[in-house]
Amino acid sequence: MDLCYLCGREMFDRGYYRENKEKFTKEPALKHNEHIIQNSLAGQLKPNNILCETCGSKLNESVDKKFGDLFALIITEQLRKKNIHKDRRNNSPILEGYCFCKEKQKIIKVHIKDFKASPIKPFKKVDATYTKLH
Repeated sequence: MDLCYLCGREMFDRGYYRENKEKFTKEPALKHNEHIIQNSLAGQLKPNNILCETCGSKLNESVDKKFGDLFALIITEQLRKKNIHKDRRNNSPILEGYCFCKEKQKIIKVHIKDFKASPIKPFKKVDATYTKLH
C-alpha cells in the first residue's frame, strides 16, 4: 500500500481506479510521477509512490517553482544553451564545471555527465620512472 507523504491517503493507479470505480465511494488519491530533483534542475528520477497528484500539484505551486527559480541562471541556462529539454529521458545533460587536479596542482575545466566529471582537454599522467603513460 502506497500512502501519500503529505496527506497520508492511500494512492491508486489511475488505470486501476478507472476500471474499478464501483469499489470507491469518492475519487481516491491518484499516483503521479514526482521528480525527486526538479525537472528544471535536470532531475530524471520520477517515482510514483511519494505524493498523490493533488499534493504534488500543491507542492509544485508553493515550493518547486520558487526553488527552481533560485537556480535558473546557474543550471537552467546551462541546460538551455546545450539544447537539453525538460524530461530529458535518455538524453543526459552535459554541463561544464571546474575541478582541482592534485597531480597538476591547478584547476582544470571538466564536463559533467551522469554524475561523472572528465577533463575537457585530456592530460597525460606519467609514472615516476617515465616508463609508462597512464
